[in-house]
Amino acid sequence: MGYSFSPLIGDQVTTALTDSQTVLIQPSILIFAFPGSCVLRAGNESNSQSSGYRVFSYSHAQSASMANCDGFGYLQLETFASGIGASASAESNIWWSTNGINVPRTSSGYSLLSVQLDLSINGWQLPTSGSASNSQATLQYAMKLMREDGYQEYLFSKYFQNAVGFGGDYGPAYSHMLVESGHSYTIVVMFNATSLSRTSAPTTSANTETCFGFPSTCGPAPDEPGNHGYCPTGVPRSGGNCPYIEWKSASYNITRNYG
Repeated sequence: MGYSFSPLIGDQVTTALTDSQTVLIQPSILIFAFPGSCVLRAGNESNSQSSGYRVFSYSHAQSASMANCDGFGYLQLETFASGIGASASAESNIWWSTNGINVPRTSSGYSLLSVQLDLSINGWQLPTSGSASNSQATLQYAMKLMREDGYQEYLFSKYFQNAVGFGGDYGPAYSHMLVESGHSYTIVVMFNATSLSRTSAPTTSANTETCFGFPSTCGPAPDEPGNHGYCPTGVPRSGGNCPYIEWKSASYNITRNYG
């Protein structure tokens, strides 16, 4: 999308948690809220590979992704493998980042930062395989707090392995993150979808489908997600569902009397 920001998660992690925590009940400062102007930096990346046509096998893979600066994003993957030694894999990433949060200077040199996010995850993953075959589909969500010099990071991550249906809002909250005064911190939200299909026998097949957007290229929606209700403007339906990912808002508060 024209930004050099990388979605890679580095090794420099000071805290890694998988569950949400409760934010302190204090007045919060709203960073952004949808619908609104183009306020987020956004990026996406997709790749796929397959063994293709062989004497006793065939496979193919495709991937697509898009992330808009208003918080809307799409992910779509498909893999198929059939026959002896066939394999296919695909991956798509989308990510957004906010403007920096400036932490005021304090006598102790540190403050406590709490962040509240509002996300919407709508779509499905559908791995299908049998004997002598394997299919996997994974969605990873991550929130990363980065200092402007890249030195200090907090990482909160959650994996959904072979989960079929997603629908509704997700409101992760992170509290009491120790931050250094006089610095600026950026919130980064990332979604990473991966799919894999492998077969090892001549009469077997395996396939996966991940659809969080681009419904025109997705197959029929499975029954599990159900009806997700009203589709946002510009988001088409697929089997009565609205597949998309949206970062709807973000807010924060700072407790300045640490130490």
